[in-house]
Amino acid sequence: MKQNNAPAFRTDQDVQDEVITFMFEGHDTTTMSLTFTTWLLGTHLDVQEKLYHEVSNILQGKEEPSIEDYSEMFYLERVIKESLRLYPSVPTFSREATEDIFLKSSGILVPKGTHIILAIYELHRREDLFPDAERFNPDRFLEPQKHQFAYLPFSAGPRNCIGQKFAMLEMKVIISNLVLNYKIKSEQDMVLNPEMLLRCEKGPNISLTPRN
Repeated sequence: MKQNNAPAFRTDQDVQDEVITFMFEGHDTTTMSLTFTTWLLGTHLDVQEKLYHEVSNILQGKEEPSIEDYSEMFYLERVIKESLRLYPSVPTFSREATEDIFLKSSGILVPKGTHIILAIYELHRREDLFPDAERFNPDRFLEPQKHQFAYLPFSAGPRNCIGQKFAMLEMKVIISNLVLNYKIKSEQDMVLNPEMLLRCEKGPNISLTPRN
């Protein structure tokens, strides 16, 4: 079989279309991830202060932080990952089986052509995969995952989110600067509205107080 090695991008328009997809498909998803992460920091002041100390030690006095600076924010990365575990921006997505799949653990045969709905919100709350799953605990990511597909905020495999690294860096930049300059306090109550994207109704209510 002859393989087609034609380049994916032949024209400037091809590149422009891909950049537009890359930037704007992640607009709402990143916005909601930032919202939930900020809310969680405002309801877990101990995590917020620990994060503040990490960020201030790295960014204090720097007018133009580098990518290397953000790559050293290991606790911030765990905070964001834990936020995405509890509140994945895309709570469900679907796939189609391209071949018959036999699930050994349950003895179920999934026929080729079956449309499969993956409930990521529920997956991330399985106690066998994430003990004390309802608790916001960034340090759970110090340990290796119990299964390579237990954590799927960006999906996985060849159809995973192409912008996940960009999104993580974007969130690191915004959250780090927010924590560095403000104290965050959130109201405990929040009502989720699970649609195509995970949102919340009337809020969440968050207040910011300048640190200086």
